[in-house]
Amino acid sequence: MFHPEVVNLSQLHLMAMTHQGPAAQLPVTIDRFIAWRKAHHLSPLVSRTFNLVHDIPNTMGDLHLDLCVLVAADAPYSSGAVVRRVIPAGRYAWLRHRGSDAGLAGVVASLEQWLLGQGERRGDFPLVIERSHFFPDVEESEWILDVYLLLA
Repeated sequence: MFHPEVVNLSQLHLMAMTHQGPAAQLPVTIDRFIAWRKAHHLSPLVSRTFNLVHDIPNTMGDLHLDLCVLVAADAPYSSGAVVRRVIPAGRYAWLRHRGSDAGLAGVVASLEQWLLGQGERRGDFPLVIERSHFFPDVEESEWILDVYLLLA
């Protein structure tokens, strides 16, 4: 069982590439996003990495998420495949997950269970995952993922 903390986040400006469809095709989207980041000199060493998870993968293996990079509010980036997104300021339930994405289902379940127990309600925004240590820089068992759930 995980024990979330309530934290306050400031508004964050992002550039995002959406993946909507089979999970098996996600590596193609990731490769395109990495190429875009490299072209704009936005490596993970200089700009934070986020995912906005719009829905949990369904039984068909489809998923809907945005691959995101933190940018300045007035960043001049523009592209058909990469669009602006904003993580709203507010109160968030936060959990840190160490390890692969496979363990995220347990984290999300714990957050949902915690919401019920605390009398909190989920806000109207996707699940936010910040990836601070991830492939290819560290082994999968050493990944660090901060998971945020907006509170209403």
